[in-house]
Amino acid sequence: MKSHLLDFLRRESGQRRAPMLVAMVLSGLAEGLVIVLANVGANSASEGLTLTRSVLLTVYLIGLTTWVVSLRRALKQSFTASEQALERVKTRLATRLLQADLLYVERQAASGRFSLLSQDTRLVADAVMRGLYCLQSLALFAASSVYMLWKDPVAFGLVALVFVLAIPKLMHNYQQATAETRLSAEREGRFFALFGDLVRGFKEVKLHRPRSDALQAELVERARAAHAPRHHIHRRTVDDLQFSNGIFYVLLAALVFLLPEIWSSRGDTVEQTLTTVLSLMGPLTAFATTLPMLARAEAAVAGLYALEAEIDAAAQDCEAEDDSDPQASDTPTFERLALQGVSFHYTDDAGDVTFCSGPHDLEIRRGELVFIVGGNGSGKSTLLKLLTGLYAPVTGELLLDGQIVDADARQDWRELFSIVFTDFHLFERLHGLDNVDPREVKRWLAVMGLAHKTRFRNGRFTQTSLSTGQRKRLAFIVAMLRDKPVCILDEVAADQDPEFRRRFYRELLPGLRERGTTVIVVSHDDAYFDCADRLIRLQDGRIVA
Repeated sequence: MKSHLLDFLRRESGQRRAPMLVAMVLSGLAEGLVIVLANVGANSASEGLTLTRSVLLTVYLIGLTTWVVSLRRALKQSFTASEQALERVKTRLATRLLQADLLYVERQAASGRFSLLSQDTRLVADAVMRGLYCLQSLALFAASSVYMLWKDPVAFGLVALVFVLAIPKLMHNYQQATAETRLSAEREGRFFALFGDLVRGFKEVKLHRPRSDALQAELVERARAAHAPRHHIHRRTVDDLQFSNGIFYVLLAALVFLLPEIWSSRGDTVEQTLTTVLSLMGPLTAFATTLPMLARAEAAVAGLYALEAEIDAAAQDCEAEDDSDPQASDTPTFERLALQGVSFHYTDDAGDVTFCSGPHDLEIRRGELVFIVGGNGSGKSTLLKLLTGLYAPVTGELLLDGQIVDADARQDWRELFSIVFTDFHLFERLHGLDNVDPREVKRWLAVMGLAHKTRFRNGRFTQTSLSTGQRKRLAFIVAMLRDKPVCILDEVAADQDPEFRRRFYRELLPGLRERGTTVIVVSHDDAYFDCADRLIRLQDGRIVA
């Protein structure tokens, strides 16, 4: 049977599986040899340190050394292989995700798809270790069985019968557990997607009892559906343990009570056979208890590769971005940016359109201060994502100084913009601004009234746990430090005190325009609309004025 876990290590770690597996098998055989020699030596304990016992002791020490060295090597190799494999996969996922389509990332983040990544990677790392111990247990089982075949063929035949009966059942349950683990993971993703909806819409849910009750009922249903396969897995695990242990105890009864009655000459060997049989229970029990974890790891590996395939499919323009020159867009410039017949639409899981934006015909001239206004749900955020190239238009073209911007040039287009979205994220470091002047940061902190709240040290702000309005000011500073030709500010003035709002509209925005920056502001503050060179009004996804 093919192991996805071993194939994962081979493909991703770059290390050969054979040395690791051989070392683990050798450690199991060596441990079995040590146990056998200890039993043989115990039978002649009263003879003193004879030549034969000295040879046994020497071989025992060689076997012990072999066990320690091979086990140590196998475990070190497994640690290295699993961590290298996971490091490579996570790095590749992160790299490809940066090339993926924004709409895909938004949908997957909302569904909680990415939240399982950490859990799956740790599960794989733990399973590699447990799997190697399982392999060692099987090697120990084989070594002890060979010793039993030599000492007591009849008892060996009974043990072999137990093995033939137990292993197929365990492997069948293992295959079922792998399939059910994948099913459970899919259903758990649906549960967390709805749970995310609950968190994001908590205010609405609290205000409406019937909605709360219905949502709770659906959460309970999805949780029960997600855990049902796991209940089956756990029940089979208990059954496997009881089966493997129970059949061994039946074997012990046969060896101790029945065989001496049938073959009276076997009475002298019962005690020694009993000791050997008992030593076999540990490896088989370890094998039975490890299989469920290996099944979960197999499903986790399949999930990681499925996620990577999804991200690859979403990375529509990755090849063009990979081939572009990163230095070519260091100092982008323009005279006119335009959307020509650009439209976009959102769809639900069934493919039905839920919201249309556009078609838009819009031109932004260098050095303008433009306000985008409109009610909630009018499509302002979608227009910004189209304008910045974060959403690929369904129809229409982006134009840079009259030239069509194709997929090859889309990243260069994006480099024109710095933006503070209404749902912005503050990173703890100023990534990509390694040479920023601390004095410039200090000046901006003073301008934005944050000098007493946070400082800039070692490439990061000392304090980001601020109020919503203060965090927006900090995000504004980061946008200014990036010094792009176009600065987009989405509701930055919201959550600010009246005095700062006045300074923002009457002083900061005109100051940006005077230094040559094109400024696009999303705003509801109609008292300050006179600050703009132009007003663009949206309604139901269309520019109406």
